[in-house]
Amino acid sequence: MLAEEESIYNLIPKEYVAPPKPAMHRSRFNGSTLPPTGSTFGTHTTSKPGICNLGGDYEEPAGGAHEFRKPGATFGVPKGSLKPNSSTFLRKSPSQTSPQRETIRSDGGRIKEQRKPAVPTKDEKPLMGLATSKNFVTSNAFENILTAAKKPVDNTKQFTKKVDYGRTPEYLQKIKADINDEYEFIRKMQEAEEEQKRSTVRVLTDEERDALLQGLKAQWEKINSQYQLITHVVTLDTIGKVRRKEQYEQTLAQIEKDIERINKKYIFVDTTQ
Repeated sequence: MLAEEESIYNLIPKEYVAPPKPAMHRSRFNGSTLPPTGSTFGTHTTSKPGICNLGGDYEEPAGGAHEFRKPGATFGVPKGSLKPNSSTFLRKSPSQTSPQRETIRSDGGRIKEQRKPAVPTKDEKPLMGLATSKNFVTSNAFENILTAAKKPVDNTKQFTKKVDYGRTPEYLQKIKADINDEYEFIRKMQEAEEEQKRSTVRVLTDEERDALLQGLKAQWEKINSQYQLITHVVTLDTIGKVRRKEQYEQTLAQIEKDIERINKKYIFVDTTQ
């Protein structure tokens, strides 16, 4: 109860006690040999793609002769590692060695060095005063006279000697075959249309034509007789008289057109209607 109540001792500042620091976490995987998953460090100048270690491997995979990443490409090489060695400034490089002389194998199995011919000594004198009795002018003249003339080379192409001379090219044969196929397809379509028309259309017989003519003529006589009954009417004072007269005239004109069509040689009748 005393701890919960106010006390003057609480005004005295207490000494700060730092909390204990936890131990540093150290991963059991070595991060210096392999970059993290999906890393892009050090892959810009290598043959690897732009992103490496997508599988999250713990060990660096064997990528052949190519480097997985260039050394020091992330944060550079260690400071001072590129400083030249002053003790090797005037020394010859180990790679700059003198070339070995080529050796040849002579008779007897011995190996001797291949050298240039020796320089003549001061006692050796060259052969001087050598002359020939050959007349080069006459010799050249005889050679040119006796030599057969060269035939001119004919570089013109002999198209008549070609293997496919006189034959129709393959591309034309293909085009002709395509055209013939199209013609055959069109012919079959036309035949199918004609066959369909034949199945739905027939020619009107003479007996049927005579019957139609007789019927049309009888109808024309009937309407004409009715039309003649009103021809004497001069004054058409009602709308009914005007319409009746116009109807008779239209009907007679239509019957006359039908009779003219029936008189043709061939008349086709649609059987589907």
